[in-house]
Amino acid sequence: MSRTTKGMLRRLVAADVLKLKRAMAVPLAILGPVGVVGLTALNFGLRYDYLTKLYAGRLWEGLIESTLYLSYLALLLGMTLLASQLAGTEHQTRAWKQTLALPVRRSSVFASKLMVLTGLLAVSCVLLFAGIWLTGGLLGFGWQPPLALLARTSFYPLPAGLACLALQYGLSVACKNQAIPLSIGILGCVAGMYGMLLPDWVIWKWPLLQNRSGDPLVPVYSGVIAGGVLYLIGRMHFQRKDVD
Repeated sequence: MSRTTKGMLRRLVAADVLKLKRAMAVPLAILGPVGVVGLTALNFGLRYDYLTKLYAGRLWEGLIESTLYLSYLALLLGMTLLASQLAGTEHQTRAWKQTLALPVRRSSVFASKLMVLTGLLAVSCVLLFAGIWLTGGLLGFGWQPPLALLARTSFYPLPAGLACLALQYGLSVACKNQAIPLSIGILGCVAGMYGMLLPDWVIWKWPLLQNRSGDPLVPVYSGVIAGGVLYLIGRMHFQRKDVD
């Protein structure tokens, strides 16, 4: 990537970050992990005696594992809503044509919003990590959680879900009517409710980090590779697409 292209991409990312003020993207990115942590804390608070007996000797592990399913569903829904928010704002304000009238590459415009979207979700992962740590400490589990398990639960689902993210983003950019990508994303979330029963090749299962091999890195690698392929397909379509 040339210096000119890098500079152009930085300016586009900065402009897209400023546009977040007009969307609900930032509150959504924050509410996701806050909701997951809040529901988990409420569950442990109301059933403290029962759950501490159930997870006796592995309190931290029980707390962390109990957040995985909720955070998995929140991530899928967040990808759907955030992608629709970022792309939908451009469609509603007819900003695509204004942006592409500038001396910028279409590939950079397409990449910029996906980078901002990924950054927002990464912030959500950090908040989830910190929130679980704080919850466990306040519940009296100590302040030394199993960091490897906590990091894996908080951060692995994002790269494992890059295929879902690239698909939702590509659909949101391609469709002026956001009901289409939203419907597909919500159907993916509904399918995710039965994630344990889905075949390993279904992309909406990958952020759950469950597969026949038992290795959580398998869906991570799958998500990164498939996400890259879907990103390239979406970019090719955007480069050829007429915009309003």
